[in-house]
Amino acid sequence: KSVSIVARVVDSNNNLVNSGTVNFIVNSKSTTVGVSNGVATFITSFDKSGTYNLLSTFSGNNYLSSSTNSKIIVEKNTISVTLSIGDATYGSSNVAVITSDVAFNGLLNVGGSVYSVYVNNVVTRFTIPSKLSVGSYKGILTYSGDDKYNPISINDEFIVTGDDFSLVAKDIVMYY
Repeated sequence: KSVSIVARVVDSNNNLVNSGTVNFIVNSKSTTVGVSNGVATFITSFDKSGTYNLLSTFSGNNYLSSSTNSKIIVEKNTISVTLSIGDATYGSSNVAVITSDVAFNGLLNVGGSVYSVYVNNVVTRFTIPSKLSVGSYKGILTYSGDDKYNPISINDEFIVTGDDFSLVAKDIVMYY
């Protein structure tokens, strides 16, 4: 994701400067940008979260050079994700529906079985491979995070019900 770093350049009377350059140095990468209407804008991006040092140095023909140090703090993003596992009847497949604004590799724990799930950045449908016994379950989707994204853990509860059946008998004979 791109970010704009803007230097506001004014003279000793607080008037906007309309000439010169500002050299921006971030992580040993140097970029020089012209000043126009008191502004120099540098567009960059960061590969991972952390604190970065920024050195900005103004140079101009009619002005003394000036420098300032700043810190840029890049925070991890939080993934927006939902998990829904519908109730099912014993013997049928349970399907986990996962929505996310970012693709990631997660782990889905259902009834003690853990499945690796690739979650795409829209909707993912994952059929739980094992047939679950009748009962109540909690599905837990986890992602350990990385340089850009915070870890997540979300869950959903669902039920596996049994088939309803009835026994019909004719001519019941009872012996004593």
